[in-house]
Amino acid sequence: MPSSFSMHSVSQIPVIRLNRPGTGRHSFTAIACDADGTLTWRKQLAGRTAAALVRWRSAGGQVILVTGEVRADLLYLARTGLFDRIAGENGGTLLRPPVWRAHALGPPPPPGLLRALRGRVRHLTVGRVMVAAQQSGEEVLRAAIRSFGLDYRVIRNLKNLMALPVGINKTSGLNAALDDLGLDPARVVSVGNGENDVCLAGASGLCVAVANAVPEMKAKADWVTRRRGPDGVIEVIRRLLKTHAAKHGR
Repeated sequence: MPSSFSMHSVSQIPVIRLNRPGTGRHSFTAIACDADGTLTWRKQLAGRTAAALVRWRSAGGQVILVTGEVRADLLYLARTGLFDRIAGENGGTLLRPPVWRAHALGPPPPPGLLRALRGRVRHLTVGRVMVAAQQSGEEVLRAAIRSFGLDYRVIRNLKNLMALPVGINKTSGLNAALDDLGLDPARVVSVGNGENDVCLAGASGLCVAVANAVPEMKAKADWVTRRRGPDGVIEVIRRLLKTHAAKHGR
């Protein structure tokens, strides 16, 4: 069984914002983390970040990657052996070790929608459930969704857009991963930086925004780290491990 981690009192946690009653009273056994801009920079996982994840896992913690990336783009992370589950395509898929096959958590994009988008939007990405493009293609994407009468939601992520069936987002993807692992959301620390990470605030026991997060994410977070991106994740892990050690007199 994983070891338990509990946060110290508010005065001992830097730059923390208690937006929800009871924040900081739970013990935490898992970290749910966004990928690029949070855990990685430009899709590169730094050695020091990997080492922090190893320390967390060695202490009994679990790690869930919650990302907007499709399977082909996240396999380099999956194969590190540092993750227990991955929610990909912004909640559209669930991947499990050891083969990391993408299990669809929703219906596939209609072929007509894809035909309407190909050649008209830049950097079109088609997943098992998600359709993604750059924000410059927002008008075309929304028009195509309307023309087919699809019950889809367009979700922003910095310079990118993701279109998914209503009800599929990072919260639903994280919940699927937690159900698969038998974990209580109240014992999970979520960490993110983008607009699509804001929903994690209501899906975890503690929501953390890294220092480079968008204003909407910082406004919803319980704790804003002092450092940016991967260094912010390391800051979170160090705090949790320090708390664990203090609790157990180490």
